[in-house]
Amino acid sequence: MVAVTDDALRRLPKAELHLHLDGSLRPATVEELAREVGVVAGDAPQGAAMARVRVTRRAGLLEALQGFEVLLPLLQTKEHLARVTTELVEDLAADGVVYSELRFCPRLNTGQGLTIDEVLATVGEAAAQAEAATGTRVVLLACLMGGVDPDWNRPVLEAAIRRMDSGVVGVDLAGPVEGRTPAWVDAHAAMFEHARASGLCVTVHAGEAEPPSAIRTALDRYLADRIGHATSLAEDPDLLAEVVERRVVLECCPRSNYWTRTAEELPELSAHPVGRLLDAGARVCLNTDDRSLFGNDLSSEYRVVAEAFGLDDRQVAALTANGFAGAFHPGRAAAALERAVGRLEDSG
Repeated sequence: MVAVTDDALRRLPKAELHLHLDGSLRPATVEELAREVGVVAGDAPQGAAMARVRVTRRAGLLEALQGFEVLLPLLQTKEHLARVTTELVEDLAADGVVYSELRFCPRLNTGQGLTIDEVLATVGEAAAQAEAATGTRVVLLACLMGGVDPDWNRPVLEAAIRRMDSGVVGVDLAGPVEGRTPAWVDAHAAMFEHARASGLCVTVHAGEAEPPSAIRTALDRYLADRIGHATSLAEDPDLLAEVVERRVVLECCPRSNYWTRTAEELPELSAHPVGRLLDAGARVCLNTDDRSLFGNDLSSEYRVVAEAFGLDDRQVAALTANGFAGAFHPGRAAAALERAVGRLEDSG
């Protein structure tokens, strides 16, 4: 068995592909900024803001996502966006993450007058500066949202294309799954086609709170390069076999799924379908999803998954390799891994 200590796994060079910037603020920063912008009272007891963010009971996905009602108001200025981006990259570097893709919907950060382009440029500049300081390579994914009219998402896509010079390499589809009519799917399929034609990659949240048919839509209609979560994939053996054959990388977030499901839906982490995905030969990589909500980092994610499923060091290495293989900027990911391996060799 692998030496599944957080310290050992922290030294392992890792890539993280499914990480929401707006769900991954430091707790101390949440407390400070929440008072500054009035989300909680200035004299509120320490921990009052994080008490509304950190998921501590398993009551379903919708309740877990209520933490963003606290987090998003903290991310409406250039100063705050730059700060949380810098801090997250620093935390990734300390966690042994040498390549990461930060995703967020920039239109959700325009409540105080910033444009979508300004949001992307601000985060991109802060990420580049933090990368220079830490060595962790960082790129950006712009999220389109479910639960909105296609016309709401189009400006996000167009800004993502314009801001490829700020490190945007792909687009995502996240958020509510209700109301995705055939016309809605058609409109977003066209947007993803436009994204790909413009040089952006595509990942899609699918199968987290939906049946396997949502994964089929993501692959066949949106032509997704990767699938986020994909927890329901194990329910469809034929689709799973196709995903394995096509070598689609799956951005799995086991502890996130554990906390966003009830005990009846997922009794314990060892019952998570990632075990069946791995047994089938799927290209699974591990991710934290929203560090503020779930209190995790990638090193501990590897440890608890390895312990829950009895993974050996070869299997952990395969999970790590899948993260780098799925990168939307292969050159930067390869360079990050080569640099990290070289540093490990030099240190003996």
